Amino acid sequence: MTLATPRFTIFAQIHYPEIWDEMVRQIDEAVDVPFALVMSFRDAETVLSLPQSSHLRFVERLHVENRGRDVLPFLECLRRLKDAPLPDIGLKLHTKKSPHRDDGLDWRNALILSLLETGGQGMSRLVALDLMEAQSRIGLIAPRHSFLPVRGRIGRNRSGMRRMADRMAIALDQILTDDARFPAGSMFWFRRAALGDFARTKYNDLFEPETGKLDATTAHATERLFALAAEHQGFLTLPMESVRPICELLAKNSDASSTQIAECIRRTEMFESNNFISPLPKLAQRHEGMMVVGHLLKHALPTPLWRTVSTTMRRALNSLEKTR
Repeated sequence: MTLATPRFTIFAQIHYPEIWDEMVRQIDEAVDVPFALVMSFRDAETVLSLPQSSHLRFVERLHVENRGRDVLPFLECLRRLKDAPLPDIGLKLHTKKSPHRDDGLDWRNALILSLLETGGQGMSRLVALDLMEAQSRIGLIAPRHSFLPVRGRIGRNRSGMRRMADRMAIALDQILTDDARFPAGSMFWFRRAALGDFARTKYNDLFEPETGKLDATTAHATERLFALAAEHQGFLTLPMESVRPICELLAKNSDASSTQIAECIRRTEMFESNNFISPLPKLAQRHEGMMVVGHLLKHALPTPLWRTVSTTMRRALNSLEKTR
């Protein structure tokens, strides 16, 4: 009996083995089609459990250094396996813990359970997989409510974004439009063809040693480029809340254009409903430089002094808005 060919590949960066055990159970419950698994982790002696699913067809283990969070290991997997006979469709997951947050574990579960949403009407129960298999135009699908506008959320990551874009021979200013989005939390469905720019060369030298910074690392900068790189390759990108509306659109009109699908995405995205992301003030979108200064001051000043400075800055920005 010949085993069925994997339909997609799970790329899992496993920094916390105890969290991976829980994620394995979630995968076993949701996945009902043949799949491959690429596991990247730091310590060669680490014993990691595998999904018990009878649908698991292929496993690859890659040892990586503890650098670049979940992002550099993912790029290394793409590069090392770019010629491997794996499916074009992939699912990027990682053992997100966010120990600096009280709701870090809840955030991870929300991201994963969204991506593993079932109830598909195609060849599997996974709604995102069904859509990607049916529509080759789709290159990336972010978790529900997590496809956030890049504008206003660049902060001190601009230089890192430019370095990565330059390495990929992409003009950052050309792809960084007002409509640019990124998958917050760095988990998503994707096509390897859509992220081909990340697989063509090494990026290790661009990633700084791991020091636990919460922002302004190359990993944070690269997170903001995933969807932009896919769109640069000509693919559509979208959040999970747009998947079913697109399926309904295509059921009514199988010849729907990319423009019609893009309009459906704009109409149905709901990033404002994300309870794990702080609302972004509109002022941040218009005065990014001031927000960068504010970010630096927040980490440099004692809390009482920062509160005084932040109130002053907010009043100054509001006054500036009134004169527009």
